[in-house]
Amino acid sequence: MGLWYNSHLSCAGHHNGLLLLSVVVTTNNRAPADQLQRLQFQVDNFAAFADAHGLMRRIEYIIVEYNYDPARPGLSSLLTFNADYMPLVRVIRVSPEEHATISSRIGFTGYIEFNEFYAKNIGIKRACAPFVIVTAADILFPESFFAELARPNSLRREAYYRAPRCNSEAQQRDLENRTAADRIAFARARIKSCWDCEAGDVRVYRGVRDAPDARLPASGAKHAVCIGAPGDFLLMSRERWFAYGGYPDVAMPAMLDDVPVYQAAADGAELIQFPAPTCALHINHEKGYRVDDRDKMFEQMSRIYDFPTEFRQMMEHRKARVYNDASWGYGGVILPEDWF
Repeated sequence: MGLWYNSHLSCAGHHNGLLLLSVVVTTNNRAPADQLQRLQFQVDNFAAFADAHGLMRRIEYIIVEYNYDPARPGLSSLLTFNADYMPLVRVIRVSPEEHATISSRIGFTGYIEFNEFYAKNIGIKRACAPFVIVTAADILFPESFFAELARPNSLRREAYYRAPRCNSEAQQRDLENRTAADRIAFARARIKSCWDCEAGDVRVYRGVRDAPDARLPASGAKHAVCIGAPGDFLLMSRERWFAYGGYPDVAMPAMLDDVPVYQAAADGAELIQFPAPTCALHINHEKGYRVDDRDKMFEQMSRIYDFPTEFRQMMEHRKARVYNDASWGYGGVILPEDWF
């Protein structure tokens, strides 16, 4: 399979039931240096704030190194992890050969450089904690996020959690050589716009995003979903992620991050927004996550998957649709038990 992860940090018997949250993020050693630097900022913030709030043994940090270049150093060498302060770190490597297998299986005839949601599924499936948050490499989590996690019984299995994404115009070079607290203060002072959840709906400041109507029936008092960069901050119980089969295992660059939000809402989960100050700061950058044959990809996949219609149907029938089979995240291949 060409798949590897830190075997000495496996779930079995290692965490003694202390874990609260698994964090899943994905990139690879082909990524531009500026993207890896943004991820380094995120890693540093997790180390500092988790330590400050007594969460060192309660948060594991999972990096899925997907479709990596075997000729280059791995992320474990390119990123710096402070052994004294960093929460539990697990690095999962997925080879180009495995990427080629899944890319051909999902039916897209063009070139896929980075199948982001398939990579995230791999991280979710191997998460050890009872709750899992999926995020992106260019998001900074401020201290308020960790303070909230440190409260007793802060997370509930019957809920799903979102946070506004606020876009900061802070330049990366200005975030270097700062403490975690200073980095957050600098970025927060330069927020340009926020995608803010209110009553389960989405408000986009200085921007526009259309979302399918997902209101509860007329008798309901609130909306049921919050669409607005859920790929940057979506936290649910591990059981929910497994029940919904992770993200749909298809080649589509848009809307896939919305799917589990609608699944949770249709399934009756309660939406809880993390409190202010905002818990997801998006660091400014010019280029997107990956440059793929995206127009062609979206055109082909949208002929098969009409997600907006299916979102509405899920909400109307109050039933979550599961897109993947029991082997989700592995391209239909069941891995040996000792890989978990």
